[in-house]
Amino acid sequence: MISRSIGQDLELLYTVKKMPVKCSVSDLNTPVTDDVRMDMDFYINNKGLIHINPLPPISLLYETFHNDSLGNTWEKHHIAFSDLIKKYCPKKVMEIGGGSGILSKIYRKQRGEVSWTIFDINTAALKDRQDIHVLEGDVSDLHEIPKDYDVVVHSHLFEHLYNPEEFLNRLSHATCKGTIQIFSIPNLKVYLKKGYLNSLFFEHNIYYDEAIIKEMLEENGFRLDLIQYHEDHSVFYVCTNIKEYCSITKSNRYHELKKVFLDYISGIKEFVDECVSRSPSSVYIYGAHIFSQILLEFGLDKLNIKGVLDNSNLKIGKRLYGYDFEVFSPSVLQKEKNPTLIIRAGAYQQEIKDEILAINPNTTILE
Repeated sequence: MISRSIGQDLELLYTVKKMPVKCSVSDLNTPVTDDVRMDMDFYINNKGLIHINPLPPISLLYETFHNDSLGNTWEKHHIAFSDLIKKYCPKKVMEIGGGSGILSKIYRKQRGEVSWTIFDINTAALKDRQDIHVLEGDVSDLHEIPKDYDVVVHSHLFEHLYNPEEFLNRLSHATCKGTIQIFSIPNLKVYLKKGYLNSLFFEHNIYYDEAIIKEMLEENGFRLDLIQYHEDHSVFYVCTNIKEYCSITKSNRYHELKKVFLDYISGIKEFVDECVSRSPSSVYIYGAHIFSQILLEFGLDKLNIKGVLDNSNLKIGKRLYGYDFEVFSPSVLQKEKNPTLIIRAGAYQQEIKDEILAINPNTTILE
């Protein structure tokens, strides 16, 4: 476990006991007792910054690649983010945490002449790419990046960092003055208020919104130039490396954010109670991910879960990490007469519902 202290006068807001560490899958032939669990403790500091402490080792958390960014929601995000990057006419782009490389594919399809390098801790999904440069390393190695990139981009990376301010400071020192940083993060302000289950967990370990991001950028060498919203899904930021470092008096949002978080927890409990009261004896649940794990840890395991549905080939035929529930393709519903499915999938809800009802329009959806 990795302990950290963010601010002073820490207050424990809520604990999810023995939460599965990884929001992914395991092989069917491995015992569930091999899966690692630890308490997920949510704290708030005296300024209102909400975070999880302690954290599992990063090597364990991201041991299994589990986010292949499937579906129309992610495709629209990457197209919109790519369009924003294009406005700055980059000649040489460094993408940090490129994952499966989808963003670079979309961008190069539109502007093939750009030089694009992906810097990631796990580059297995990029081994066959000949159109980009690939560097493997951890964000702690950022000082080794050449300084001739004019734009640095990252998409849904920042919320996964354990030391975000250190990352920004390191990035500012590792790149030239005037370098543009363009990044996308989940719109956690909307996520929390709407009760999205992928708001805060071991991977999204700190609550961010626009005010918090602005303070972090200004303290660590960047000037915030633009904020752009992509539906309820993401917030895009554009900033310039000005290499000016200062200490900012953080605004106090303790009462505001404590209420938002506790309302979020209450909403999850109410939803689980409703599912328990409405559900028949046998149901499916959607998402071999945090979407299912949170509900199960809040009491959904009292139900007779028939299986977990997911459309990712990385997960089908395996089991949900922390549980004995097998993961099936949604097509399994074709053979069911009147199936019941629990879906609480945040920004992906409507897309998943449309897919499910196209497979079996007789599906009862609890949402």
